[in-house]
Amino acid sequence: MESDHFIPRNILDNVDLAALKTRMEKADWHYDYTEDPHVWDRGRVEINGIKEELIQLSKLEGGIQVANYLWDAHVPVHSVNRPEFLEVKNILLPQKSTTMEQKNLNFLKDTLKYHGFGEKLFTELEAKIKMVEKDFTLSISTDMKDDKISATLHFRKSKDTDAYFFNKFDAVLIKPGVEPREHTFYLDKGKGFTMKEAYNLLDGRAVHKEFTNSEGEKYKAWKQLDFDNKDEKGKFEVKTFGERYGFDLREALSYYPIREFMKADDSLNLVKSLERGNLHTISMDKDGQKMDLIITADPKNRSLVITDKEGRELSKTEKEELMLSPEARENRIEQKVQLNAVANNKTYTNEKEPAAPVLSEPGKEKSNSKELNQAEKKAKELLPKKSQDNSLLEKKKTGAKKGMKIK
Repeated sequence: MESDHFIPRNILDNVDLAALKTRMEKADWHYDYTEDPHVWDRGRVEINGIKEELIQLSKLEGGIQVANYLWDAHVPVHSVNRPEFLEVKNILLPQKSTTMEQKNLNFLKDTLKYHGFGEKLFTELEAKIKMVEKDFTLSISTDMKDDKISATLHFRKSKDTDAYFFNKFDAVLIKPGVEPREHTFYLDKGKGFTMKEAYNLLDGRAVHKEFTNSEGEKYKAWKQLDFDNKDEKGKFEVKTFGERYGFDLREALSYYPIREFMKADDSLNLVKSLERGNLHTISMDKDGQKMDLIITADPKNRSLVITDKEGRELSKTEKEELMLSPEARENRIEQKVQLNAVANNKTYTNEKEPAAPVLSEPGKEKSNSKELNQAEKKAKELLPKKSQDNSLLEKKKTGAKKGMKIK
């Protein structure tokens, strides 16, 4: 408990508040979002146990205030509704069901916008919720140049409350000359792949995001659909390429004379765009000539896919001819260090999306010298290690080592 919150002696003598606080901190308050019945059952038992402890706490003199304080401090917004036994004492202003319904509706709208579905479905979403259906779906489609992607969004009503959750969407890609591809994309606690990222995955490209494993630990990885293999549900298997696999996107970019990679803003936009699985148009310098090309990340081969403006993929030999010499690459990286060191950190501005509804800690003020050191450190990570052979063309990559492989 916080030191500035008074705890009556009778509560300290009868309740292990430290243990209760720890259980509330570690509890899966978002269990109602899951499609896995085992995870749901485990989460419900866990939360009900905590509620029972709070009921016992609230029966003590001054206990209702402490119970409400614990709830506000450790239960995330848009997870489990505040139980009635914490409201009936009028310690807090009663939350009317209409207010809770509106908060839930607003949260779902924010989730739709954040995942790239826009506002087209808002009217239909409100109508479905007013009908109080147990489950319902919404459909949307959009054109991607010559391609068309459609999605069916699945919403489910909580078994314990009146709240609704957006848990998954089925996406189908219609591409000329190619058999339709479809896949189900799940959301984890309200976060997952966006509509555009789903399109990129179904179009064969990889996407880099932060994920959470079964133990609740966060990790970053590239995900890519395997069109040659399907799981027991008939869906494409998903390949994962984590940090230990050895693909470093920034390092892969540094081997080529890419103009956009030299400036801090353009470099950040380029990296973020490729991490979303996009095809990104760039310019390279070759023998004094400017070349406009299209690139995308290829984590499986620890490389980049490079095509010309007509969509023809460059051969291994053509890619090798574009690569910088070891000396030119090192000089270019050192130049990038100097450019980045004087640039202010800026957020990614391409393909703007509404910010995810999360709470962040207040940032600490940083001195110019500290920002300079951080910028230099990030840029210097691109420098090749002195002990490594700078020639990628003669050295064959084996195992899960960092580097880039020409395909």
